[in-house]
Amino acid sequence: MTRWSDRFDALHADAAAAAGHDDFGDTAYHEGMRVLLAALDANPPAGPAAEASATGTITGALAGRLVTQAGWNAHPAYATERIERPLIVIGLPRTGTTALHQLLSMDPQFQGFERWLTANPMVRPPRETWDAHPVYRASVERIAAMQPARARDHGRPFDRGGRGRRMPDADGAELRVQLVRLEHRRARL
Repeated sequence: MTRWSDRFDALHADAAAAAGHDDFGDTAYHEGMRVLLAALDANPPAGPAAEASATGTITGALAGRLVTQAGWNAHPAYATERIERPLIVIGLPRTGTTALHQLLSMDPQFQGFERWLTANPMVRPPRETWDAHPVYRASVERIAAMQPARARDHGRPFDRGGRGRRMPDADGAELRVQLVRLEHRRARL
């Protein structure tokens, strides 16, 4: 197997082939990536599956960088837009920050991080165009493929553990609506 440190250029080439772009933007990330690759040389993944996972994670991050840079190149004026009074949700684990973030993102004045956009960084397209967007459609199809066949045949899917948790949606809207319903029911009790 080739040393991870020697795969720097090949990982970039694989990402460029996958993303269809070749401008990675500022090279400041190179130093951190070389540290990561050296760490993988010092502690290699245990087995072919772990190696493939590490390769996919790195290539995916690089492809995301390419798509993001292509967005900046296509819309350079976005870099000069001011964000007035951003609202940032942070907190300790298990304190409700995810629920609060998802609830706030239901309001059009706020922008949430929908699953399909975090997995595929890009300039955010208008919400009404998502259903026709090929990356959104691919995300919906990928999530649908994770669903148990029985759940697809009988309404909205539940997790395989049977505890009533919902499987992910590409835009996360269903989860947000369910959280609101749950809080409403809890308030009535």
